[in-house]
Amino acid sequence: PRFTGQARVRSAFLLLCPEPFSRWLPDPPSRSVCMAAPAAERLPAIYQFPPFFTLQTNDALRAKQLGEWRNIIVQWHEARKEATMHVADWPLWENKDIGRRMSAEGIAAVMRFVKEGGNCEWVDAAKTTARIFYKTPSQWAAAVHEYVDGAGLAGTMCIVYDLISGDTTTDAPFYGLDAATMIRALDVLEAEGKAEVFRQEALDETGVKFKPRS
Repeated sequence: PRFTGQARVRSAFLLLCPEPFSRWLPDPPSRSVCMAAPAAERLPAIYQFPPFFTLQTNDALRAKQLGEWRNIIVQWHEARKEATMHVADWPLWENKDIGRRMSAEGIAAVMRFVKEGGNCEWVDAAKTTARIFYKTPSQWAAAVHEYVDGAGLAGTMCIVYDLISGDTTTDAPFYGLDAATMIRALDVLEAEGKAEVFRQEALDETGVKFKPRS
Protein backbone atom coordinates (compact mmCIF):
# COMPACT_ATOMS: atom_id res chain seq x y z
CA PRO A 1 0.00 0.00 0.00
CA ARG A 2 1.18 3.49 -0.81
CA PHE A 3 0.17 6.88 0.55
CA THR A 4 -0.66 9.16 -2.37
CA GLY A 5 -2.17 12.52 -3.18
CA GLN A 6 0.44 14.68 -1.47
CA ALA A 7 0.15 17.53 -3.95
CA ARG A 8 -3.64 17.44 -3.77
CA VAL A 9 -3.62 17.55 0.04
CA ARG A 10 -1.15 20.42 0.12
CA SER A 11 -3.20 22.41 -2.40
CA ALA A 12 -6.36 21.90 -0.37
CA PHE A 13 -4.63 23.10 2.78
CA LEU A 14 -3.24 26.15 1.00
CA LEU A 15 -6.70 27.09 -0.25
CA LEU A 16 -8.41 26.56 3.07
CA CYS A 17 -6.02 27.75 5.71
CA PRO A 18 -5.65 31.41 6.65
CA GLU A 19 -2.44 32.99 7.85
CA PRO A 20 -0.48 32.19 9.88
CA PHE A 21 -1.27 28.51 9.28
CA SER A 22 -0.34 28.61 5.59
CA ARG A 23 3.17 29.83 6.29
CA TRP A 24 3.92 26.33 7.57
CA LEU A 25 3.25 24.89 4.11
CA PRO A 26 6.46 25.30 2.11
CA ASP A 27 7.29 23.26 -0.94
CA PRO A 28 6.63 19.58 -0.21
CA PRO A 29 9.45 17.67 1.48
CA SER A 30 11.91 15.94 -0.79
CA ARG A 31 10.94 12.54 -2.19
CA SER A 32 13.43 11.00 0.22
CA VAL A 33 11.20 12.03 3.14
CA CYS A 34 8.11 10.35 1.72
CA MET A 35 9.49 7.57 -0.45
CA ALA A 36 12.75 6.35 1.07
CA ALA A 37 11.06 4.17 3.64
CA PRO A 38 9.64 0.73 2.84
CA ALA A 39 6.12 0.79 1.39
CA ALA A 40 4.50 0.02 4.75
CA GLU A 41 6.22 3.05 6.31
CA ARG A 42 5.44 5.70 3.69
CA LEU A 43 3.55 8.73 4.90
CA PRO A 44 1.94 11.67 3.11
CA ALA A 45 3.85 14.92 2.91
CA ILE A 46 1.35 16.62 5.21
CA TYR A 47 2.69 14.46 8.07
CA GLN A 48 5.84 16.63 8.01
CA PHE A 49 3.93 19.91 8.56
CA PRO A 50 3.83 20.96 12.25
CA PRO A 51 0.20 22.27 12.20
CA PHE A 52 -1.00 18.81 11.22
CA PHE A 53 -0.47 17.88 14.87
CA THR A 54 -2.65 20.73 16.19
CA LEU A 55 -6.42 20.29 16.04
CA GLN A 56 -7.65 23.02 13.71
CA THR A 57 -10.54 25.36 14.60
CA ASN A 58 -11.64 26.10 11.03
CA ASP A 59 -14.38 23.57 10.20
CA ALA A 60 -13.35 22.93 6.60
CA LEU A 61 -9.68 22.65 7.51
CA ARG A 62 -10.41 20.35 10.45
CA ALA A 63 -12.44 18.04 8.19
CA LYS A 64 -9.46 17.75 5.81
CA GLN A 65 -7.09 17.20 8.73
CA LEU A 66 -9.23 14.48 10.32
CA GLY A 67 -9.67 12.79 6.96
CA GLU A 68 -5.93 12.60 6.46
CA TRP A 69 -5.43 11.18 9.95
CA ARG A 70 -8.09 8.54 9.25
CA ASN A 71 -6.33 7.56 6.01
CA ILE A 72 -3.00 7.23 7.81
CA ILE A 73 -4.49 5.07 10.58
CA VAL A 74 -6.37 2.79 8.21
CA GLN A 75 -3.51 2.33 5.74
CA TRP A 76 -0.92 1.85 8.49
CA HIS A 77 -2.96 -1.02 9.96
CA GLU A 78 -3.77 -2.49 6.56
CA ALA A 79 -0.08 -2.56 5.61
CA ARG A 80 0.65 -4.61 8.72
CA LYS A 81 -2.57 -6.66 8.68
CA GLU A 82 -3.11 -5.49 12.23
CA ALA A 83 -6.67 -5.16 13.48
CA THR A 84 -6.06 -3.86 17.00
CA MET A 85 -4.98 -0.32 17.86
CA HIS A 86 -3.83 0.56 21.38
CA VAL A 87 -4.71 4.19 20.95
CA ALA A 88 -2.43 5.92 23.45
CA ASP A 89 0.58 3.90 22.31
CA TRP A 90 0.14 4.30 18.55
CA PRO A 91 3.57 5.52 17.36
CA LEU A 92 2.45 7.93 14.64
CA TRP A 93 0.77 10.35 17.03
CA GLU A 94 4.28 11.71 17.48
CA ASN A 95 6.64 12.91 14.76
CA LYS A 96 10.02 13.17 16.43
CA ASP A 97 11.62 14.57 13.27
CA ILE A 98 9.68 17.83 13.67
CA GLY A 99 9.16 17.66 17.45
CA ARG A 100 5.38 17.46 17.33
CA ARG A 101 2.82 15.23 19.04
CA MET A 102 -0.96 15.16 18.75
CA SER A 103 -2.74 16.27 21.91
CA ALA A 104 -5.18 14.07 23.83
CA GLU A 105 -8.01 16.29 22.57
CA GLY A 106 -6.80 15.86 19.00
CA ILE A 107 -6.47 12.09 19.36
CA ALA A 108 -10.02 11.87 20.70
CA ALA A 109 -11.33 13.93 17.77
CA VAL A 110 -9.50 11.75 15.25
CA MET A 111 -10.82 8.53 16.76
CA ARG A 112 -14.38 9.86 16.82
CA PHE A 113 -14.02 10.71 13.13
CA VAL A 114 -12.64 7.25 12.32
CA LYS A 115 -15.48 5.56 14.19
CA GLU A 116 -18.15 7.73 12.58
CA GLY A 117 -16.75 6.73 9.20
CA GLY A 118 -17.18 3.04 10.04
CA ASN A 119 -13.47 2.28 10.13
CA CYS A 120 -13.19 1.31 13.78
CA GLU A 121 -15.10 0.20 16.84
CA TRP A 122 -14.13 0.33 20.49
CA VAL A 123 -13.07 -2.93 22.09
CA ASP A 124 -13.38 -1.71 25.67
CA ALA A 125 -15.66 0.69 27.54
CA ALA A 126 -12.69 2.87 28.50
CA LYS A 127 -11.96 3.48 24.81
CA THR A 128 -8.29 2.61 25.10
CA THR A 129 -8.30 -0.06 22.39
CA ALA A 130 -9.97 0.04 18.98
CA ARG A 131 -10.54 -2.54 16.31
CA ILE A 132 -9.56 -1.01 12.97
CA PHE A 133 -11.45 -1.85 9.81
CA TYR A 134 -9.35 -1.02 6.77
CA LYS A 135 -12.50 -2.09 5.01
CA THR A 136 -15.78 -1.56 6.80
CA PRO A 137 -17.75 -4.67 7.89
CA SER A 138 -20.23 -3.94 5.08
CA GLN A 139 -17.40 -3.88 2.52
CA TRP A 140 -16.00 -7.15 3.86
CA ALA A 141 -19.51 -8.63 3.79
CA ALA A 142 -19.85 -7.72 0.11
CA ALA A 143 -16.46 -9.30 -0.63
CA VAL A 144 -17.42 -12.51 1.18
CA HIS A 145 -20.77 -12.70 -0.57
CA GLU A 146 -19.21 -12.17 -4.00
CA TYR A 147 -16.58 -14.83 -3.31
CA VAL A 148 -19.16 -17.33 -2.03
CA ASP A 149 -21.29 -16.83 -5.14
CA GLY A 150 -18.31 -17.17 -7.45
CA ALA A 151 -16.99 -20.28 -5.70
CA GLY A 152 -20.38 -22.00 -5.66
CA LEU A 153 -20.50 -22.13 -1.87
CA ALA A 154 -24.08 -20.91 -1.50
CA GLY A 155 -26.07 -23.41 0.53
CA THR A 156 -22.96 -24.80 2.23
CA MET A 157 -21.76 -24.46 5.80
CA CYS A 158 -18.27 -23.77 7.10
CA ILE A 159 -16.52 -22.17 10.05
CA VAL A 160 -14.67 -18.87 10.25
CA TYR A 161 -11.32 -20.64 10.29
CA ASP A 162 -12.09 -22.17 6.88
CA LEU A 163 -12.71 -18.71 5.44
CA ILE A 164 -9.70 -16.86 6.81
CA SER A 165 -7.10 -19.63 7.15
CA GLY A 166 -8.30 -22.63 5.19
CA ASP A 167 -6.49 -24.30 2.30
CA THR A 168 -9.30 -23.61 -0.17
CA THR A 169 -9.62 -19.83 0.32
CA THR A 170 -6.04 -18.68 -0.11
CA ASP A 171 -7.09 -16.68 -3.17
CA ALA A 172 -9.91 -14.90 -1.36
CA PRO A 173 -9.56 -11.15 -0.67
CA PHE A 174 -10.41 -11.78 2.98
CA TYR A 175 -7.83 -14.53 3.50
CA GLY A 176 -5.80 -13.74 6.63
CA LEU A 177 -8.45 -11.42 8.04
CA ASP A 178 -8.81 -11.53 11.83
CA ALA A 179 -11.69 -13.63 13.13
CA ALA A 180 -13.45 -10.79 14.95
CA THR A 181 -13.69 -8.68 11.80
CA MET A 182 -14.88 -11.64 9.75
CA ILE A 183 -17.66 -12.27 12.25
CA ARG A 184 -18.70 -8.61 12.00
CA ALA A 185 -18.92 -9.09 8.23
CA LEU A 186 -20.94 -12.27 8.64
CA ASP A 187 -23.28 -10.41 11.00
CA VAL A 188 -23.94 -7.98 8.15
CA LEU A 189 -24.76 -10.86 5.81
CA GLU A 190 -27.04 -12.39 8.43
CA ALA A 191 -28.88 -9.08 8.86
CA GLU A 192 -29.32 -8.95 5.06
CA GLY A 193 -30.76 -12.47 5.05
CA LYS A 194 -27.81 -13.89 3.12
CA ALA A 195 -26.30 -16.08 5.83
CA GLU A 196 -27.01 -17.73 9.16
CA VAL A 197 -24.34 -17.47 11.85
CA PHE A 198 -23.81 -20.08 14.57
CA ARG A 199 -21.77 -18.50 17.34
CA GLN A 200 -19.17 -20.38 19.33
CA GLU A 201 -16.96 -19.37 22.24
CA ALA A 202 -13.87 -19.65 20.04
CA LEU A 203 -14.30 -17.01 17.35
CA ASP A 204 -12.63 -19.02 14.59
CA GLU A 205 -14.97 -21.95 15.30
CA THR A 206 -18.07 -19.84 14.66
CA GLY A 207 -20.14 -21.49 11.95
CA VAL A 208 -21.89 -19.89 9.00
CA LYS A 209 -24.32 -21.18 6.42
CA PHE A 210 -24.54 -19.15 3.25
CA LYS A 211 -28.02 -18.98 1.84
CA PRO A 212 -28.54 -19.46 -1.89
CA ARG A 213 -29.96 -16.56 -3.87
CA SER A 214 -33.74 -16.61 -3.82
